[in-house]
Amino acid sequence: MIDRISILGVAVIVLGLLGAARCLAQESESEDAFIDHGIAAPVSESRGTIATLDRDGTPIMLAVAYDIYKGLGRASLLVIDARTGATEQYWYPKEDAPNAANYCLMVSSADRFYLMTGDVFLEFDIAQRQWSFAKDMQLGTAMGFTEGPDGTIYAATYPDCHLIAFNPKTRDIAHLGQLDPAEHYPMTLATDAAGWFYAGIGTARGNLVAFNLETKQCRPLVDEAARQTGTGHVHKGEDGHVYGQAPGGPWLRLLEGKTAPVEKASPKADVKNILWGAVSRGFPDGSTIAALDMPGKSFDIVDAQGVRSTHTFEYKSAGAGITSLIAGPGNTVYGSTCHPFRFFACDAATGALENLGGLRRVGGGNFCGLAVLGSTVYGAAYCGGWLYAFDTTKPWKDSDDEDANPRMVVQYNPEITRPRTALAHPDGKHVLFAGFPGYGHVGGGVGIYNAETGESSLLKNEDILPGHSTITLKALPDGNLIGGTSINAPGGGHTVAKTARLYVMDWATRKVVFDIEPVPDATEINCIEVGPAGKVYGITNTAQFFVFDPESRQIAHRGDLHGHNGPLRPDQSLILASDGRMYALLNQALLEISTSNYEARQLVSLPAPATAGFGLCAGRVYYAVGSRVWSYRIGEE
Repeated sequence: MIDRISILGVAVIVLGLLGAARCLAQESESEDAFIDHGIAAPVSESRGTIATLDRDGTPIMLAVAYDIYKGLGRASLLVIDARTGATEQYWYPKEDAPNAANYCLMVSSADRFYLMTGDVFLEFDIAQRQWSFAKDMQLGTAMGFTEGPDGTIYAATYPDCHLIAFNPKTRDIAHLGQLDPAEHYPMTLATDAAGWFYAGIGTARGNLVAFNLETKQCRPLVDEAARQTGTGHVHKGEDGHVYGQAPGGPWLRLLEGKTAPVEKASPKADVKNILWGAVSRGFPDGSTIAALDMPGKSFDIVDAQGVRSTHTFEYKSAGAGITSLIAGPGNTVYGSTCHPFRFFACDAATGALENLGGLRRVGGGNFCGLAVLGSTVYGAAYCGGWLYAFDTTKPWKDSDDEDANPRMVVQYNPEITRPRTALAHPDGKHVLFAGFPGYGHVGGGVGIYNAETGESSLLKNEDILPGHSTITLKALPDGNLIGGTSINAPGGGHTVAKTARLYVMDWATRKVVFDIEPVPDATEINCIEVGPAGKVYGITNTAQFFVFDPESRQIAHRGDLHGHNGPLRPDQSLILASDGRMYALLNQALLEISTSNYEARQLVSLPAPATAGFGLCAGRVYYAVGSRVWSYRIGEE
C-alpha cells in the first residue's frame, strides 16, 4: 500500500514538473511570439500656444502638447518660461480619456486659460498653476471660444453646434442651445455689447448666425439660397464692432442680431483666442514668439529691438499615434504617425525602430495610405491630397529642392483631401490612391500616377460612384480594380448614399462595370484583399466578413467577426501572405481565414488592442498599439 502511494506520488510530481515545463515553454514562446518594439516617434504635437505673463510679470508661453497614451489621446499644458525655456507640465486631469484633442484655446481677461479636451470643459488657473474647473458636457468638443463683455466664457462645439456658457464667478456652466441643426464646425465666435452672440459656421453650407443670450433666439444671417460650401467667419474688430463674412459674401457689421454691409472689416482685435495649432505671439514688452517647434523642443523669441534668440525646452511624451504600416524593401517595415507626422522604419532583422523625420508641408497630417513599387514607398498624405514618393535607398530629406526625399509627385485636392488607401498596380508602373474629399464635400475620387513617365490623372467622384468615397482598393488577377466604399463625409459634408458598395473597374477604360452591396446596413467596406483564386475577401465597419466572387459576381459567403471587436483603420485589417494564407487583424485578435471554406480561426488574442496595421515581413505580423509598434511571429523567415 505504501509502495503504491509512493509510486502515485512520484507520478504526480513528474507530471507536475512536465506540466510546469510545458507552461514555461509556452510562456517563453509567447514572450518570443509578441514583441513590443517601442514608441515609433516619441514626440508630441502643439495644439496651440499663447504668449502671456504670469502674476510676477514673467513672460510665459502656454502650449498644449498632444500625444497618444495607451492608444488614447492625451493632452498636457506646458507652461514655458519664454526667457529660459524652463518648463512645467500639467497633465489633463482625466487620464485615459478618448478623443482628448483640443481644437481651440483662450486666455481670458482674468488670466484664466480655457480649452476643451474631448467633451470636457477645462479651466486652468495660471497664477495658482492648477486645473481649477473640469466638467464633462457630453456635447462634443469646442471648435471656438470667445469672452463676453461681462467675462462669461462661451464655447461652440463640434459636431452639433451646441453653445455653452461658463460663468467664472458662480462656476456654473450651461447649455444654451443649438446654433445650426445640420452643420458641424462653429469655428469663430464673437459677442457684441447689446447681448448678442455670433458664430461663423461650416463646412458643407457655410453660415453666419446670431444668438440672443437673453431670449435664446437663434437667427440665421445668411439667406438659405446664398449659402455655399465653406465656413463663415466672425471676429471682434479693433473698433469694438463685430464683423462677419459668409463664404462668397460681402463683409458685414453685426449688431443687435442684424447686419449692415461694409466695404471692409476692421482688423481683428488683439485677443488671446486661437484655433488649434496656432500661436498668439505677442508679449506686452514688444517681444514675440517667432517660432515654436514642439516635436523639436525648441522656440525662437524676437525681442523689442529685433534680436532673435533660440531656446530649448523639455517635456514628457508617450509619442505620436501610428496610422499606417507596410512591409517595404530591404526587410524593413515602414509606417506613418499623425499629430505630428513622422515617418519611421522598423528593421525586421533587429527589431530596431528609426524615426526618419517629418515634412513641413504635411505638418500634423500623415501618410494614410502606403504602397510599395520597387525600392520606393509611396505615401498618400492628409490633408492636402498629396502623393509622395520615398526612395528607400537614399536618406530622408525634407526639402523643396530637387533632391527632396520624399518627393511630392501629384496632388488632388479637394477630390482626395483625406486619402485612405494606396495601391501599386501589378503592371509595375502605376500607383493609385483614393479616399475622402475636402471639407464640406461628399464623395471622393481616385488618383492615378505613372511612376515611369510622371504623368497623372484623376477619376472624379461622378465617374465612379457618386456620393461614395473609395477607402480600400486592390487589383484583380486580370488587372481590373476592385474597390470598397464609404458613404461618410468626415469633413462636414452631408451624406447622400445609404450603404457601402463594392465595385469593379475596368482598368483599360477606367470605367466602373459592376457594383454590389455586399452587406446590408454597412456604411463602410473597411478593407478588402484578393485571395489566391481571385476571390475578394472583405470586412465592413460593422465587422461583418464577406467573400465576393468576381466571376459569378455574387457574394459567396458572409460571416460575423464582431466578437473580436472591430477592424482597424480603413484598408489595414486584411493581408495575403506569400504562401497563400489570408490573415485578418482586428482590435483584439489575429485571425487566419481559410481560402477554401472561408472559416475564420483565431490564432492569438492580442496583449493590447491593435489600433493600426499591418505589415507582414520576415515571418512576423507588424501592427500598432497607439504610438507603439508591435509584432507577432506567425512563421519562419
